[in-house]
Amino acid sequence: MNVNDYKRQLRFVIAIEITILCVMFFVAYIFWNQVCNGQLTACLQSTETSIFEITVLALIRPFVFTPLPVFLWIIGQSYSGVTAFFLGLLSSILGCLSIFLLAKIFGKNFVEAWLKTNLPQTLRFIRSQDYKLSFLLRLIPFSPFDLSSLVFGVLDFRFKSVLF
Repeated sequence: MNVNDYKRQLRFVIAIEITILCVMFFVAYIFWNQVCNGQLTACLQSTETSIFEITVLALIRPFVFTPLPVFLWIIGQSYSGVTAFFLGLLSSILGCLSIFLLAKIFGKNFVEAWLKTNLPQTLRFIRSQDYKLSFLLRLIPFSPFDLSSLVFGVLDFRFKSVLF
């Protein structure tokens, strides 16, 4: 292959990734603008969020491409101290589990069959070390929580390892 073909492919992939990120940002912005009635800044500083609303938003937060720190900011503005800590913990667990379980269903049908056929030893290694991998990725601050939960579900990690 020619070097120009590689450059063209690289540009195409980068353009697709930038497009996906822009769409994700746009979806998150529209969602939070609707939730906050068009006043996003006031909503982030609001103290009127109930525990039920936080629980519902925690379940759908990963699917509207909202980073966990933004959601934790809302909780921190609404509550303080131990209550905010436990609500933040609950919301991160609910978000993690919602995306993990959905990814596990899809991964079992598509990814696992491909890995068993093409990379069986890699799949066995991943499954034997899933608790170490999940713990390590949770410690890396640059690894997004939702993205790693998605990967854990697709690769069929044990529920206990991911929850821990």
